[in-house]
Amino acid sequence: MEPWGFKESFPFSMAEYESRASRVKQKMDEQGFDTLIIHKPENTYYLTGHRGAAHDDYVCLIFPQEKEPLFVMSLLEVDCARVLSTVKRIEPFSVFAPPPQNEPIPHLARVLKTEGLDKGRIGIELDSWWFTPRMFQQLQQELPRTKWTDCTFLIDSLRVFKSEAELNYMRAAGRILTRAMYAAINAVREDGTENDVVRALWKTLLAEGCDPQCNWINNPIVSSGYRTALTHNTWSNRRLRRGEPVFIEFAGVVKQYYAPMMRTVAVTEPSKEVKEIMDVVLEALECGIQAVKPGVTSGEVDDAVRGTIRKRGWGDYFLHRTAYTVGIAFPPGWGSAPGIKEKDPTVLQPGMTFHMVPTLNRYHFGIGLSEPIAVTEKGCELLAGVERKLFIK
Repeated sequence: MEPWGFKESFPFSMAEYESRASRVKQKMDEQGFDTLIIHKPENTYYLTGHRGAAHDDYVCLIFPQEKEPLFVMSLLEVDCARVLSTVKRIEPFSVFAPPPQNEPIPHLARVLKTEGLDKGRIGIELDSWWFTPRMFQQLQQELPRTKWTDCTFLIDSLRVFKSEAELNYMRAAGRILTRAMYAAINAVREDGTENDVVRALWKTLLAEGCDPQCNWINNPIVSSGYRTALTHNTWSNRRLRRGEPVFIEFAGVVKQYYAPMMRTVAVTEPSKEVKEIMDVVLEALECGIQAVKPGVTSGEVDDAVRGTIRKRGWGDYFLHRTAYTVGIAFPPGWGSAPGIKEKDPTVLQPGMTFHMVPTLNRYHFGIGLSEPIAVTEKGCELLAGVERKLFIK
């Protein structure tokens, strides 16, 4: 008998999970895979609802074409999978067992052999924070006759198109983001600190029911003055000074779905240069939003944004892609492929969701203004509701 007599309610209906599994198996059939070895937590969550908190222990989902999926994970994480996922079969390894039984990769190899899944063509996610080159070498040594093929983007290619249920979570995340961003903006004041802004931001996020953020080190990003030019740099308790910009970036999160945003605030009166660059960034963002619609290419949207910045003479300072995909995320970051980038032929389709991020860094300061967006049948949907402007406090 299972020690747990209940499961937490899942973010989606069983019908949606079954539909996802069916689409994955169709992709497997098209690409000739008998089994997938899934390492990305975003993909195990997408297929099973599993969102265990530990990301430093090995976890993989074995997803066969013909059999029920099963987890290989540490014994310490088994109860999380039983309560938080749809998966019924778990083959744990114990760190307390004698070598090599306490090692995840030999254990994975034994499970594949026992299940008769070591033969045929196996797709394995190689591009994952949680599966190292050393681990793959070890697996190849354990199963020398098995044919491995990288399937890193097989599930990602399906996840990029959000269902209406997924979009509703992102809209809810956008509402939380909106309220928290205004709280952060209103906390900016001369002689206050970056920490004051973070405190107001976090207080509102938690009060509004935000899920944990996935960036371990630099989230949220709150920086001021010259520190705004230091990319992915975050709060330091620095005092906010007259005329300086304050850069703010973070996300609202609901059921692991992210809606991120950047805004810039000037302390009292901004400099002429800060206002000029904000005008450029705002125009570029507006042009990008107008360009987004089904059937256009990623490169065409990038040209609308990047071209605007270049025409205004600031092209050398735009060092970022125009946008990147957002949706499900786990540590260490919330961005994923595909993005909106220069000369990219990817065609935009309804259900795609992006963080559009025209930012300019110039020597002693940086300006950021961004939006979480969704491609719809008619064009572009904004997933949050914060004014697009240079705020002055």
